[in-house]
Amino acid sequence: MVFAGRDLRSAQSLPYQCHNHRRRNGVGAPVKVSPYRDWPKKIRPVFPPNAGRYFFALCRKVDDNTGHMRILSWNINSIRKRLDQLKRIADDYAPDVLCLQETKVGDLSFPHDVVASLGFAHRATYGFGGYNGVAILSRHPLHNVEQHTRRGKADGRHISAIVTPKDRAAFSVHSLYVPAGGEAPDPRINDKFADKLKFIDDTADHFAAAYGFRDPVVLTGDLNIAPLPSDVWDHHKMQKRIGHTDLDIAAMDRLRRSLNWIDVVREVVPQDDPVFTWWSYRQSEFRTDSKGWRLDHIWVSPGLKDNIHTAEVLVDVRHWTPPSDHAPVMMTLKTDHQSP
Repeated sequence: MVFAGRDLRSAQSLPYQCHNHRRRNGVGAPVKVSPYRDWPKKIRPVFPPNAGRYFFALCRKVDDNTGHMRILSWNINSIRKRLDQLKRIADDYAPDVLCLQETKVGDLSFPHDVVASLGFAHRATYGFGGYNGVAILSRHPLHNVEQHTRRGKADGRHISAIVTPKDRAAFSVHSLYVPAGGEAPDPRINDKFADKLKFIDDTADHFAAAYGFRDPVVLTGDLNIAPLPSDVWDHHKMQKRIGHTDLDIAAMDRLRRSLNWIDVVREVVPQDDPVFTWWSYRQSEFRTDSKGWRLDHIWVSPGLKDNIHTAEVLVDVRHWTPPSDHAPVMMTLKTDHQSP
């Protein structure tokens, strides 16, 4: 498929597919891209024409096999405010495992009955009323649920469980909500930034000690860091902003190296192409004036790299009202059959 004069098949081992193009052109068929205003709504770029780049978050890497396990991560920014949207996600995208951040609800007040009615019979929650909060919702049994304490604080930022699908290989899944870090990009004067870096260091230590490279592990969450120049709308302007500073990026690199994690989206989308998952609430027309960041991530351990089937950012969800300022990230993972 050709985008902006580039044949993306030459950049990746597999072709790309975009919404609305499979039925008209066939998977992997070359498509000449018209100016963005003439594109079907679901695949219009979110960058204006003079931005010099197009947005590839709605593109997927595809092959001839069918994926078996859909894993979706979303900073929902209050689950009770967005139960209708959660239902739409369950109906439209049918994730097997849904990892949430910023649920902003205590464990005893979590809307278990509503979530169970959406097909998520198994749930692990770790939250407090009004702030933070993470959860793992699953159509498959969950075992070994852990509410993790980081840097000596039990504040609802990290939960994990083992997903055990019937007749398929089990895997561990983690839902993380990394602290934002405040404003001043200097941990010597900004305690919130120092706390963020400590949280990431402690989490890296945990993964390095708990798992080996061959273990099947999935890390999801709002990591509050955009590591690449193409992960922010303007690399030069954002270098002094927390979330894209050298200290942020170095901390994230240490976290990545703790298990040689694979960044699933960047396995699919070339590193130079912009992908965003967060836009400020102040941007009402974020598709055409896109000042976004890629703060939300799905990583897999090296043992699952060959199981990556598709990955995408569900940008349309950012339009649903009332909106979260984050768009979900979804991965389809091929899972291995297990003998009974």
